[in-house]
Amino acid sequence: MITADNITSHEFIGLNTEIVNSTNPQVIGLNGRIINETKSMFTINTQNGTRSIA
Repeated sequence: MITADNITSHEFIGLNTEIVNSTNPQVIGLNGRIINETKSMFTINTQNGTRSIA
């Protein structure tokens, strides 16, 4: 089971996500399913296409 205590040791691909806080106000509220992850980037599949978020 994924919890807040162990989430960093799990795979993020396939999880639903929403950005609730960011230094970039344009991405706040962006939500969708994570389709790829790298060391410093998430690719999120949204209703309006895919977005890459650093």
